[in-house]
Amino acid sequence: MGAALGVRTVSSMMQSKVTSQDKALKKHKANAINRKAATRKFGTRLVSRTKRVAVLVADTGYELCAACETVREMDQLYSGLGMADDVPDNAMHRLLKAV
Repeated sequence: MGAALGVRTVSSMMQSKVTSQDKALKKHKANAINRKAATRKFGTRLVSRTKRVAVLVADTGYELCAACETVREMDQLYSGLGMADDVPDNAMHRLLKAV
């Protein structure tokens, strides 16, 4: 009847409104799914990068410790061979501070 008279009925207006809200809800759900996927992807990459940084830091720390141990062993070797240098006590501290 509304179509014949060119007048919108309350029922057709409500149906139009429900259809519009359903469409908006579906769009919102799709956006939420995309945001969750993007967040998960970002989190996964962040964890991966953080693990790599931790490995690099640990490796660098190990290498520094090994280098210090080598210097100590060289000092002992020099002392044992009577080749002790007159190196100031704070030489290592000044060296590391300069780097």
